[in-house]
Amino acid sequence: VRFNKECRVENKAQFYNFLKLAFNQRRKTLSNNLKQVKFNKPLKEILEQLNQPESVRSEALSIDDLYTIFTYCTF
Repeated sequence: VRFNKECRVENKAQFYNFLKLAFNQRRKTLSNNLKQVKFNKPLKEILEQLNQPESVRSEALSIDDLYTIFTYCTF
């Protein structure tokens, strides 16, 4: 991932680590890849808010959707 000057990600290192986890295993769903990540609310609810099924794979999401999910992470 390359961040351009217009990128509004505050903590690029944490977001990059989140993306590494999200894409860790290609054929797994996002939910399975992010099992070790803690969220402010259930991932299922976050995906519903984005109109995505619980079985969505990381590569099917836009970078904006991934960033929205990242914002619910608790580190």
